[in-house]
Amino acid sequence: RILIRGVGNVEYRFRSLFFATFLPEWIINILGTVNKFMSGISLHSAHAIIDRFGLMKSVVHLELYSRVAIVIAVISRSLFGATVISMLTSFAIGTREMAAEEIQQNGYRKEQRATMGSLVGMGANIVYGIFGIGIGILADSVGVFTTMLIIQPFYLIAIYFFYRGIILTQGKTT
Repeated sequence: RILIRGVGNVEYRFRSLFFATFLPEWIINILGTVNKFMSGISLHSAHAIIDRFGLMKSVVHLELYSRVAIVIAVISRSLFGATVISMLTSFAIGTREMAAEEIQQNGYRKEQRATMGSLVGMGANIVYGIFGIGIGILADSVGVFTTMLIIQPFYLIAIYFFYRGIILTQGKTT
């Protein structure tokens, strides 16, 4: 959760810079609105999605599929691709956050949850700070497009940790 929050925050902020390389500013603002709207829908419907498909499929599969689609959308450098990026990343956030809360609820005693929440927040901010500086330096040296592609595998690392957390808290491998 620390990694995906930190990396996700950097990617979210970096995305506007990427969009600015091929879209007018007014469209970028509309995409930001679409992103916020889809995030609200995602957060509202996350519980129903997890109940229907289970924690593993809801989080791990959604993230894997969305990362593949986002790489294709980044390569396309089009309005359609930018819309896909905005919608998929925001749609995934609700199930990811709900799953992270469920893992935390199942993995820690009541007395530990607040402490773990604080540690996750602090860790995510540290990752955001370090990763943000690194991504900025990388973008300056290899370009915005390449950097946007390089960010995506970091999500896969975070998804692996989600997968492990789900297995540990549910005690099964499906």
